Amino acid sequence: MASVPTELKNKPFTLVASLSANEGKGDRLIELLKPVVACANSSKEPGCKTYRLNASADKKTFAVFEEYVNEDALNNHREQEAYKALMAAAKQENLLANFEVKFFEEVKPSGGANL
Repeated sequence: MASVPTELKNKPFTLVASLSANEGKGDRLIELLKPVVACANSSKEPGCKTYRLNASADKKTFAVFEEYVNEDALNNHREQEAYKALMAAAKQENLLANFEVKFFEEVKPSGGANL
């Protein structure tokens, strides 16, 4: 599991996850991801500012755009039952051909830039 870079641990950050489903596994992956999206966008995860799932037309490739207030918020996300179910099924059912996570810091317009 990817770790938050040290310089982003105590401030807001964006996480972009890229997933590729194994052949014929896209629909199952979506089925498991929907409860994760619902949980992340609920009061169960107050530190998650945004959680959006995007799928290619053929349901083979996915991008998940996530924004958290800090590392604790991401850790809370990873402790939710929906997320744990997704990760367990992904492993047990061999759902993923590829899974990549990248962390980013927002670049704000002039006057509010944090970079």
